Amino acid sequence: MRLESLKLRNFRNFIELECASFLQVNMFIGKNAQGKSNILESINFALSGESFRGAKSSEILRRDGAVTNAVVEGSVSRLSSTDKIVCDFTNDNKQIQLNGKNSSKSKLRQKYFSVIFCPESLSIVKNGPAERRKFFDDFIDVISIEKAQIREEYVRCIASRNRVLRNALFGKMSHKEAREVLDSLQPIFLQLATKLVSARVETIKSITPKAQSIFKGIFKNPNVDISVDYVISQQSAIAWSANQVYDRLSARSDDLREAEQRVGQSLVGPHKHDVRFIVNGHDSRHYCSQGQQRAMILAYKIAQVLQYYEVYKEYPVLLLDDVFSELDSERRKSILEIFKEIPAQIFLTTTDIEERKDFDKKKRIKIFKVKDGIIE
Repeated sequence: MRLESLKLRNFRNFIELECASFLQVNMFIGKNAQGKSNILESINFALSGESFRGAKSSEILRRDGAVTNAVVEGSVSRLSSTDKIVCDFTNDNKQIQLNGKNSSKSKLRQKYFSVIFCPESLSIVKNGPAERRKFFDDFIDVISIEKAQIREEYVRCIASRNRVLRNALFGKMSHKEAREVLDSLQPIFLQLATKLVSARVETIKSITPKAQSIFKGIFKNPNVDISVDYVISQQSAIAWSANQVYDRLSARSDDLREAEQRVGQSLVGPHKHDVRFIVNGHDSRHYCSQGQQRAMILAYKIAQVLQYYEVYKEYPVLLLDDVFSELDSERRKSILEIFKEIPAQIFLTTTDIEERKDFDKKKRIKIFKVKDGIIE
């Protein structure tokens, strides 16, 4: 999978931009606030139809009172075909076209995949459990249609449970009627919840060995260890069998039945579980430096790239925004060595031109100097 060309119009701080002939490694160099991250964001739009910053359409438009729309156009090759993707933004709308026909984010995600590492990626460690669940759930959606369907069915099931609980809470349904409906939903709820937990644990176990190897390579230390724990009701469940998960969910559901009726929402299930990143046996939220946290998330991101290749026999595009920040020179060199061994197409931003030297030896890098929304 490769991005062959990129065109922008009125996107963020770019009036017009046209880039082509990208190589395997493409480095955007410039001072802060020049537009480097905006370019990576536009590439992600071309591959997925969405912003990794969570930006609204109105925030994409260049800040000029006369600007009414912005456009991202990308040419992407995959296996034996090349597609043209166009994202057209107005203040309150976004339209996506694939080869001249109306398309959507979900359709793009079925064809393309980009792995993004940016400063905001630290929120996976630092923020609440929802961020960590989303990190693995999003990857499940990409690598397994079957597991993605399980998650979709679980989301619908929880929505049904919550609707019944709210109706009972606000007097739209008697508690007896609500209990009967919830009891009828319970078998499918427990079945889907157990399957979703299994899907998450399987995904964690499949990419963790790759992440461990990468993390050890970054720190040049065979004794450092990272892992991921899956936590249900403050208990480690990473090694539980499906029967153990089912039994625990069933018992917990019985325990919190009255509490759910009082608050009008489901309090038990995978939507309440936590995923914890562990370094040398300690929770990385409290034990690691910010540099270690960055390296750990980067290791898991690269592991996703490798796992994607195992499933689809092609590499996704890797987007790296400010990846060298808060890392010492030795760690930077280690990361560059890892990048050189990955055949994926890479787009990265940096303020320091020194990183180009190691890549230049193999002549696989193209340098773009970015200044004030212009590539020199």
